[in-house]
Amino acid sequence: MGCGCNKKKKVTAVQESVDYTPNGGGTVRLGLKDTIHLPVKLPGAINGQDIVVVANKKQQAPNLQATVGSKPAIVIVGRNALVDVDHKQQMLEKWPSAFNG
Repeated sequence: MGCGCNKKKKVTAVQESVDYTPNGGGTVRLGLKDTIHLPVKLPGAINGQDIVVVANKKQQAPNLQATVGSKPAIVIVGRNALVDVDHKQQMLEKWPSAFNG
């Protein structure tokens, strides 16, 4: 029987992120390209705020540390998650190559 050392994972403190999962009307699919490997960070995608897209809730988001005076990253779970129409438009303007037509 093992000592259980592998079960003791160190949790690192990162700046708290916003779990962005809108529900209801006025939403569209994110539509991130299949060639984009998750997790991915889109700097300054919505109103200068970073967006982090992860595959599922168990996957760790990369580098959520924000610089002094900046907002924490918004976390979107899933390549085709539902997002606000206005936010999708802002992401398309900033990162058009990351999204499907």
